[in-house]
Parts: sequence; structure tokens; C-alpha cells
Amino acid sequence: EEINTLFREQLLETVMSGAERRKIARDAANVINADTRRGDVPVGQDETFAPQVGEGSEIRDDREDYDTIPFDTKKFAQGARITAELIDHAFVDVIERQIEYVGAAVENAINREWFNTLVDNASNNFDTAGSDQGVPAINGAYGEVDDDDFMPDSFVTHPEYRTTLFDDSNIAFANRAGTDDVVRERVFDPLLSVTHYGASSS
Repeated sequence: EEINTLFREQLLETVMSGAERRKIARDAANVINADTRRGDVPVGQDETFAPQVGEGSEIRDDREDYDTIPFDTKKFAQGARITAELIDHAFVDVIERQIEYVGAAVENAINREWFNTLVDNASNNFDTAGSDQGVPAINGAYGEVDDDDFMPDSFVTHPEYRTTLFDDSNIAFANRAGTDDVVRERVFDPLLSVTHYGASSS
């Protein structure tokens, strides 16, 4: 029984190892562990302004009006075929890769669902056509989020982003100073220390 338990723990660790390399949505988003397939999540109302009151007058005892957002969960699953031949020949690395593949596939499914939901339900966007790429793109997107009175702590980019960003003259000229500190101070720190997640193009 102890050997069986250790095997299951090692199996789970291997699956999670495969998932860890692809974990973007679960790190970048606020995750709520649901205990039901369907339900509602309470959210606060939009910001309000306190009313002006006279000296000595009654102060209204108002409260925030909460709303709810419904959720409907989905189940993602992936299997891996470990053949008797692999076991007989002790192809441990191949077996490990097959198990990691399970974790990566499920994590990719979560990422895709999350990305699609964000894009389909975005209330605003910043057009990165023409010269609005690189630094202007991230600044413009940040401004749109900031205008909604939301303080982001992370951003997710396509693999082409880093290439475009470091082709931007704002960074190229700063980097000629010969120190990475200049690049960090002029480009990344103004993003309020948001964490960057690079998404796979697949």
C-alpha cells in the first residue's frame, strides 16, 4: 500500500511538472475554487462618490450593492498511453514525457479557454496597428485598463511581443547606455511591476 501511495504521488508530481511549464491563466488570473459545477460569484458595484453633507447633518448609512456573475464549469481531460513495451524496455524518460504531456495538454486547454473568454468579453481594446507597437502598445493597453479603474498585476503576451518590443527605439536607444538598469527603469518599472507571462504561439 505504501509503494502504491508513493507511485501515485510521483505520478501526480510528473503530471504537475508538465502543467507547470504551461501555467499562465492560473497564475495571471484570480482563481476561485468552485465546489459546484454551476453557481454565482459575488462582485462589488462600480465606484461611487460620497455625497456632500452639511455640518451636523445626518450621514446616510449606505452599503455597497453587490452583484453576482454566474459561472458554468467545464471539464478537460487527457490520457497518455504507456505501452507494455515501454515498461519492458524501461524507457523511463519516454514514460515520464508521456505523463508530462497529460499535464501540459490540460493546462493548455485552460489557457485557451481563458484567452477566448477574455477576448470575447473585452469591453475595450487598444489598436496596435502602424506605429502603435512595442512600447506604445503596452502603454496604450495599460491606459485602457487603468481607465477602467482596475489595477493590473500581470500581462500576457504573444511570442512576437518580445521581438517587437526590443526593436522599439525607446528601448534600443536606452540600451546604448551600456547597462540593463536603464532599460528596466525606463521600460519595465513604469508598468507598476506587473508580472509578464509569455504565452505559447500554439
